[in-house]
Amino acid sequence: MIELLHDPDKAGPAVDELRRILDECPYFHTGHQLYIKGLQQTDQKKMEQQLGVAAISVRDRALLYNYLNNTDLFFQLTMHIEESIKKAEAERKAEAERRAEAERKAEAERKAEAERRAEAERKAEAERKAEAERKAEAERKAEAERKAEAEKKVETEVAKKTDDKTDDKNKSSQDLLIDAFLRCNPKIVPSESQFVVDLSESMQDITDIGTETLADIYATQGNKEKAIKIYEQLMLKYPEKNIYFAAQIKRIIS
Repeated sequence: MIELLHDPDKAGPAVDELRRILDECPYFHTGHQLYIKGLQQTDQKKMEQQLGVAAISVRDRALLYNYLNNTDLFFQLTMHIEESIKKAEAERKAEAERRAEAERKAEAERKAEAERRAEAERKAEAERKAEAERKAEAERKAEAERKAEAEKKVETEVAKKTDDKTDDKNKSSQDLLIDAFLRCNPKIVPSESQFVVDLSESMQDITDIGTETLADIYATQGNKEKAIKIYEQLMLKYPEKNIYFAAQIKRIIS
């Protein structure tokens, strides 16, 4: 095709090939122009029949007319088309290079981001390990302190027991005799001939007088009636403490 564009006079021998191309690419307007040019050189009658189809298929009929009657004009047009093709190809290459460069930059950014994340993860892991070591060290120190405290308590207890044993050894024979006497839990039994004093009348006098202490003793012994009677006497004697005495009576009753 390039050769025919540069030298349209060679289109005649290539009409069959041009026909095949047009069958595959019916909208190839440059192909229609070359095919008409070839028929012009080889078969005028067939060229007249195909001219109507070519006129519909090309972009500019005036250009087709000039091409069939002026080869130099077509050559100039061909050079312009070839230049446009080269320019378009150069633009495609430049676009491909820009895309490749953008892809390289994007890939470099992805790698850099991956490295930053990996570095951040390494730092975080190092911090976690350091924190774990600090906690372990603190736990070891606390355990050592607990052990030291326990050992100190044991030593103190042993020293105390030793001191107690020493104190026992240092006791005099008199102290040991007293301890033995107290362990026997001795009791004094009164004699039957002992003088007995009848305190019933005196106790009656005390009951008549009544004190808070005596009322508390009666209440403790379970003699509630006497305890309540004493509190009632106290309420008459000390009216300013009626509330207190009434509370004591209520406590005894309950």
